[in-house]
Amino acid sequence: MTTLLVLLGKELYLYGVAPLTYVVAAVFVGLCGFFFYSRLVLYTQFGLGWNILANFWFGFLAGAPYSVSTVLLLLCPLITMRSFAEERRSGTLELLLTLPVRDWQVVVAKWLASVVVVTLLLVLLFPFVASLHGLASFPWKPAVLGFVGLWLMGGAFAACGVCFSACTKSQVVAAAATLGLLVLAWLVTWNEAAASEPWMRWLRQWSLFDRFEFFARGVLRAADAAFFLAWIFFFQHLTWLVLGMRRWRGR
Repeated sequence: MTTLLVLLGKELYLYGVAPLTYVVAAVFVGLCGFFFYSRLVLYTQFGLGWNILANFWFGFLAGAPYSVSTVLLLLCPLITMRSFAEERRSGTLELLLTLPVRDWQVVVAKWLASVVVVTLLLVLLFPFVASLHGLASFPWKPAVLGFVGLWLMGGAFAACGVCFSACTKSQVVAAAATLGLLVLAWLVTWNEAAASEPWMRWLRQWSLFDRFEFFARGVLRAADAAFFLAWIFFFQHLTWLVLGMRRWRGR
């Protein structure tokens, strides 16, 4: 546990001194703030549904493309792209793996560091929640479960990004590959005319958007939480296998 904490501290320090971290945070808050204001004006002026604020939270958190989830989808590859790729490029990964640390500790530490960054990004949105609470009666369930879903989904995004970063020396390649897979998993059920209904029912089981949608609507389902946790475990295990192959090949 001490080794894991030391590795985690090192990764958090690297995030803290990287200008990209602050650029990503500024873009995230700026875009989410714009979407928050525009969505709130739309829902309050036109009264879209009798439970206006509950519908607002769904639109703000999951209403693609102008939503927090979409911004997180686009920015997470930038957060994770340097995790292993930069160390592979500079040659420090080999040095790290020769130290008395286990591969799984390195993988978990890098993933946890990216999750901490994602968590801090979501915390930056709390002033929006507080400002809305002071204006009108507040439906807590869609907001709370929506942010829980965002956190779980952000962890899944991070696990995918760390995995692709472990496969290449190029941060650009890692970010592009991560974004491609995440967008595919996000949009896989959007074109309902492209597949029959039985196929669509099967695809919905693997769609990131469909799984997150229930959280944003204030519905907690164990299957959806388990899906994101399984996604995290799968990509963490895959990253561990990639590091194991490098050690076995001696490079």
